[in-house]
Amino acid sequence: GCSCSPRRLLYALFCLSSWGDRMWTFAVGVYLVQISPGSLSLTAVYGLSCSLGVFSLGSAIGNLIDRSPRLLAARTSLVMQNGLVSVCAVIVCLILSGLVTAQAAAAFEAAKALVVATALLAQLASVALKICVSKDWIVAICGSDKELLATATAHLRRIDLSCQVLAPLLFGMVTTFVSPLASAITVACWNLVSMCVEWTLLGHIYASVPRLAEKNQPAEAAQQDADVLVEDANDDAAPAAAPAAAPAADSRLRTRIVGQIRDQVAGWQLYFRQPVFCAGLALSSLYLTVLGFDNVTTGYVYSQAVPAAVLSGCLAVSAVFGLLGTLLFPALRSRFGLLSSGQTGFVLQALSLLPCVLSVFAPGSPFDLTAAPPVQQINVTQPQFTELMLFTFDVGGAAGGNGTDGSGGDRPSSYASVALLLAGIVVSRTGLWLADLSITQLFLETVPERERGRVYGVQESLNQLLDLAKFGLVAALPLVTQFGLLVCLSYAAICCGGCLHLLQIFRSRSRSRTDSADSRSLTKRLLTACCPSSAASLPVNPPLQSPMYLDTIPTDGAV
Repeated sequence: GCSCSPRRLLYALFCLSSWGDRMWTFAVGVYLVQISPGSLSLTAVYGLSCSLGVFSLGSAIGNLIDRSPRLLAARTSLVMQNGLVSVCAVIVCLILSGLVTAQAAAAFEAAKALVVATALLAQLASVALKICVSKDWIVAICGSDKELLATATAHLRRIDLSCQVLAPLLFGMVTTFVSPLASAITVACWNLVSMCVEWTLLGHIYASVPRLAEKNQPAEAAQQDADVLVEDANDDAAPAAAPAAAPAADSRLRTRIVGQIRDQVAGWQLYFRQPVFCAGLALSSLYLTVLGFDNVTTGYVYSQAVPAAVLSGCLAVSAVFGLLGTLLFPALRSRFGLLSSGQTGFVLQALSLLPCVLSVFAPGSPFDLTAAPPVQQINVTQPQFTELMLFTFDVGGAAGGNGTDGSGGDRPSSYASVALLLAGIVVSRTGLWLADLSITQLFLETVPERERGRVYGVQESLNQLLDLAKFGLVAALPLVTQFGLLVCLSYAAICCGGCLHLLQIFRSRSRSRTDSADSRSLTKRLLTACCPSSAASLPVNPPLQSPMYLDTIPTDGAV
């Protein structure tokens, strides 16, 4: 057997999984632009499909994970994700090598449809694997040690942030210095080899942690499985040639469809019954923003004649600030508690992003709500910044790419505006990941084991819903001159997230006081019945006893 601890094996597993996931997220956008040159329509279809797919199926994915044994759920998700990515990369290889060309229109369109479909299914499998490993297995491995769980969660986030920077860099080097075909072959081979290693690591971890084999299945799931077995038994016993067989089959199909819909609704109801759902809504609000290095903001900055090297450097520095947030989290959690640490993250992020709001009115800002929309073509000659764009801006200089230093637009009168924007986004990563880790830890400590899959599935759905809403805002305000309005709306969304998190603190403290008062009342009644003299000496206002996620929150009102 392996001599490494289960946690270290899980770190290695997560590193392999995250590396492949981050590399593919970057690669698929590049490939979609390359196989459909001159248009972002295929990229838009893929982005929209992923958002809608995760939103509509997140709860169902989580429900399936809750019902399945841990090892089976994790390995199935692994095989589906890596296998589908490899299939998709092979199809891309066929297109890039010229074996499937636009001259054979039917085959070419079928190949493009297969690329989008397999990439979408791989994304859904990726969500499932992430829920299994980083939301369920890590809790079982750490047990009741909350300090260890906080440290492990921070380690996983550091691994993910490092892969987010390094994996696309390696892919870009292979694509640039060798060929796109070589990079597609690399992606396919990496996923096949990684799948075998991750399969083995899952087995080692499962065998070394007996707690992973002990899983509480939801009671309603067990009842539904029993109902399905009864239905199947009745189907086997029914005469094969019965006249009403077809209507009965239709009825059973309708019943199962209605059951699936009820499962979806039950998943959302379960989510909003969680005592920490306000914190989850606060986390989702962080997706309704363009104040990050996503494709929208990157496209805007590129249109302001910022060189590609500067953008890459800002991305690298932002990763360093993000890692700083993961380093601060365990210490702040131990000193001030989870909720206070999360609120600190929101406050830091709001303060850090103030320069972004100021950039809207700073010299060099193109903000002008009265400007008429220009008429020009979308530029896709710089795929490193447009490959993942669901929507794109109509930019004045992008059509010509007038910059001589690798930038995409005309030089502004001053770089003060874009400099403030970039500085705010870079520094805000510390607060962002501090808030993210705090809320994630809060969910890991409070969501019951039998409900984790469904709750985290709904959380993924909420995240995708607000991410989709962000792109809807970009589609409604597509001009560079309107980007300042998007900045203000994004800042308002982050402030709303901070308010929701503050509401979570108030709800948690109120719940703590109520539970403590009920406990004292019950204790006093029992003592009165058994020993009246002892009940008389019970203190009127003993110290409050907090639930496990409030054990280190200060009681003097400080947040």
